Amino acid sequence: MSQRLDDASNRRGPCEAVAAHLFRQGGLMPSVYLEFGGRLRCQAQRGLWQVLDGMEPSAGITGLTYRTGNEQYVDDISAAADYLEAIPGVVSEFCVPLRTDDQIVGALNVESLVPLSDAVQAEVRAVAALLGDRLGDLQPELSRVPLRRLAHTGPRWRPWRTRGARSTRCWPPPRS
Repeated sequence: MSQRLDDASNRRGPCEAVAAHLFRQGGLMPSVYLEFGGRLRCQAQRGLWQVLDGMEPSAGITGLTYRTGNEQYVDDISAAADYLEAIPGVVSEFCVPLRTDDQIVGALNVESLVPLSDAVQAEVRAVAALLGDRLGDLQPELSRVPLRRLAHTGPRWRPWRTRGARSTRCWPPPRS
């Protein structure tokens, strides 16, 4: 596992490696979220056909883990008020914060159709620690979303005319 994490050249790579590793354990549906721009962005997942991406840190067990920096284990999700369903039939969820240089940068979430054993929880914790360490060595990627917005909106901008003089203001105004 350590070698696969070390081989990654960007932050998504080790997240993919961790998700693949945990999925191969059998019966686990892992997802890795990193904070970017005030949202938790899904970097990798396995076993779930619905991806919850761009979550606010106040959303779900993953958000609770990120906000508090404390791991969360729910052995019966039907009793969990914070649970966000991504797939029917899930029984338990375990979420561990990802720490880089003592800062919470995201969360590793694992869902299962059965309660998770202590051994599985220990493996998730260990892998989360390795991932957090590796993420500290890699620079966050710059978002391409603002550039896409500019490419889409930019051609529609037109200068305002004010009593025959050109204005420096444009419409529509850029999004903040």
